Amino acid sequence: WMSYLLWVLVFLAKLVESYFFLTLSLGDAIRNLSKTTMRCTGEVWYGDI
Repeated sequence: WMSYLLWVLVFLAKLVESYFFLTLSLGDAIRNLSKTTMRCTGEVWYGDI
């Protein structure tokens, strides 16, 4: 049963690492996009934005 416990711990560690990596990288991208100013003067299909 020790081997199963080791596998579970490894997979949990990788899951936590992936979760934090993805959320931090997405958070930075969303933060950068929210600060940008839109310079479009209008769109043919959507009208003025």
